[in-house]
Amino acid sequence: MAPAELMGAQIATTRVLPRGRADRDAVELGARTGLPSDPWQDEILTESSRTVRDRWAAFEVVAIAPRQNGKSYIVPKRALAGALLYGERLILYSAHEYRTAQETWRLMRDVCESDPITRYVKRIRVMAGGEVIEFTNGARFKVIARTRTSGRGFSPDCLMLDEAFALSGEVMSALLPSVSARPNPQVWYLSSAGTYESEVLLGLRQRGHRRAPNLAYWEWHAQATDDHRDPRVHAAANPAYGRRLFAHTIARELESMSKRSFLRERLGVWSETTVETVLDEEAVTALTVDVPSPPTDGRPVGWGVDAAWDRTGGAIGACFAGADGRPVLVLIDARPGAGWLPDRLGELAGRYELGEVGFDARGGITDLMDRASRDHEVELAPMRHGDYPAACANLAQRVADGTVRFARSPLLISDAVNGIAAQVSNGWVWSRKTATPPTNLVAVTAALWQWEHHNGGAAVAVY
Repeated sequence: MAPAELMGAQIATTRVLPRGRADRDAVELGARTGLPSDPWQDEILTESSRTVRDRWAAFEVVAIAPRQNGKSYIVPKRALAGALLYGERLILYSAHEYRTAQETWRLMRDVCESDPITRYVKRIRVMAGGEVIEFTNGARFKVIARTRTSGRGFSPDCLMLDEAFALSGEVMSALLPSVSARPNPQVWYLSSAGTYESEVLLGLRQRGHRRAPNLAYWEWHAQATDDHRDPRVHAAANPAYGRRLFAHTIARELESMSKRSFLRERLGVWSETTVETVLDEEAVTALTVDVPSPPTDGRPVGWGVDAAWDRTGGAIGACFAGADGRPVLVLIDARPGAGWLPDRLGELAGRYELGEVGFDARGGITDLMDRASRDHEVELAPMRHGDYPAACANLAQRVADGTVRFARSPLLISDAVNGIAAQVSNGWVWSRKTATPPTNLVAVTAALWQWEHHNGGAAVAVY
């Protein structure tokens, strides 16, 4: 049980404060709005306002804390300060989820309709998709959607990006140039800890931990080695602990969430195992079943193949509906080297009607597959363009939803729980540049895709 006096840490676990002259103007203005004002929020507002020669010392401001700690209260305070104190003509706000954007919009609107602030407001437009607050001095606060064209046509002085864990490089390529025409812009990133897809936030975090210039950075987080059940760890990672977050609420989360989810969502842990690996180990373990008998009743089988980038190993995988109707991923064959793959596929094709065999067309095994086709008439189904990233995401989603099974195999399970993501232009794929390439995982990923999209493979009796 947590001690009654235990309160959340107001000093971030990791923080980088810019140099320059700070002021408390935003804090004092925010106090007039009646919004909650915690010391940690006040520090972010104060320290991010530091200037050098009348320009922001920090071009980018990053605040990362677990969910429900009160990051959203910072937005209206900073936006009001920008509009009424800092001379900013346009403040843009964006969130990944529409409902998050709407909650923050309502908070901003309520503040602007309150007695202390309403005298400075000229007009509030509430049309969905066009929410704007215009101030009497000509400044504007506007909510924008987050798309590949976000920010085009605008030149904001302040850009506030909520739920930054969902920012992609493509979206940032559209957003960042929008501030380049302004003389003294500032970009804010507010977020909880990210996932393997959080390329922008992960890059910001790496810069924050190496104390990069032009960056103001706050992050509340536990360590991967901390006791995740200890209330003192909960308080250290959550500045609102004892204020808006309470021990009994976190205790319920602890019991309901997987350890990996609890570490990220409540304790803000960015470790190798919780951020870079894709599949939850506990989920994979729960979805592992004994190796099923091959289907003999006409159920279609999807086939997939892969080889390590350095040709140190190869694998053949299969996928078919199990007894419960959900697809089961089976590692059919895995051996050192890769030269054996064409002949083994030919053997399977000679004994059984394989149907098409799926593989990553950019995985460096085209020559092997061409041999299988030429020498053994194996039908090929190369996954091109967006197919392979979609196949990887599909498997990850099925694991999250519990709608797939892994046939028990140490090689396959090891690949699954250790697989990490590599970003590509149209999504992510299993990273091959690892000490142990995930050959077995790639093979069953292709098999699952083949089973779902080319459901004409024949059943087999034995492998």
